[in-house]
Amino acid sequence: MADICKDGMVYCVEVSQRSFRDLITACEAVKNMVPILGNARTPNSYVPLVGAIDIVYQDISQRDQPAIFLKNLKAFIHQEDGKRGTKANGLLMVKARCIDVAKHPSEIYSLVIKELEKECTILDTRQLDPFEKDHMAIMVSF
Repeated sequence: MADICKDGMVYCVEVSQRSFRDLITACEAVKNMVPILGNARTPNSYVPLVGAIDIVYQDISQRDQPAIFLKNLKAFIHQEDGKRGTKANGLLMVKARCIDVAKHPSEIYSLVIKELEKECTILDTRQLDPFEKDHMAIMVSF
């Protein structure tokens, strides 16, 4: 993401202290990445550190990925002038097997899309096979 976002900052939230140490090392090499030790389930704990953003990108291995994603979108809603208010965009990387290993990935994708559609407009979906097995990218506007 930092390579794509050349003119902006990428705020990287990591909950694991061990992984956070590796993230700090990565951020030292890439000047537009900022590490944040935090839990994606509690975005209000790190929202004050970040300010207004253009997009929420989430790639986590949690059973409740869509709910965590929606919580972060809501926390970072903003207007054009940078104040929180009415608009947010997001890109969710769905890891189907992390949500439910017993269901077929296509069933998981459908369930996630239905959950997101309750609060977001789905802009695009892309299955990531064969690059990432049982993964889908979902772009939304909130």
